[in-house]
Amino acid sequence: MHGILETLPGLLRAAADDPQAARAFVFAAWRHTAGKQAAEHAIASEFADGRLTVAVENENWRRELAELAPQMLFKLNAALGKHFAVRYIEFFVEPGRFEKKDMVNASKVDPDVPDLPPQVLKAAGKIEDPELKKAFLGAAQNTLALKRNYGR
Repeated sequence: MHGILETLPGLLRAAADDPQAARAFVFAAWRHTAGKQAAEHAIASEFADGRLTVAVENENWRRELAELAPQMLFKLNAALGKHFAVRYIEFFVEPGRFEKKDMVNASKVDPDVPDLPPQVLKAAGKIEDPELKKAFLGAAQNTLALKRNYGR
């Protein structure tokens, strides 16, 4: 393992001269920097001339990530080192690029998301339409996950 780590700086230097390799390193760093939740809704699309373009699922994700762009830019550049300079991140909405996932089922709460508060479950109990109830619970769970991930 130590030998592999010793070769990494040389690989990064060599990749800096190869646009496809640079793109792969920047995309990998993006996934790591974005985190699991955001990476499911934001996919690196292109990297050229220091500009990283990222496709996002909807306008809400575009706004949220645009607000976080300065912090993400710092983290990206810290992860990539001096060999790749990402100067700007541009987010654009491209909903067709994302698979539609089933909303969260109330009986299957994601272990990575905090339990739903009793008042949310009580409100959901008053919704008669099963699809609407499922969508409501999924939205509540997703909101809690965002708050947890981004500290809001």
